[in-house]
Amino acid sequence: MKNKILGVAIIAALTITASWNFQQNQKQTKLSDLTLANVEALASGEDTSGKICFYPGTTTYDEFIPCDAEYPNIGKCKERKWGYYSKDKAQCFE
Repeated sequence: MKNKILGVAIIAALTITASWNFQQNQKQTKLSDLTLANVEALASGEDTSGKICFYPGTTTYDEFIPCDAEYPNIGKCKERKWGYYSKDKAQCFE
């Protein structure tokens, strides 16, 4: 009888441990938009000599785009500098 109780307790402990471990592995790390933009720029091999800023629209004025950074730690690109946009992101060249 003691062996059966001990066996059930061991199986229950293993089941609880496995369930907790599975739950911990299912958690995903969420990356910020800034981090994702940096990873995308590094992976694509683009020229990143200018400041990267986020451009919320798709309107261009001839070859110029209005380009202001939304993140204070990047700094602002001057408006109406030459650049390009894709996926609502803009690269400003100085």
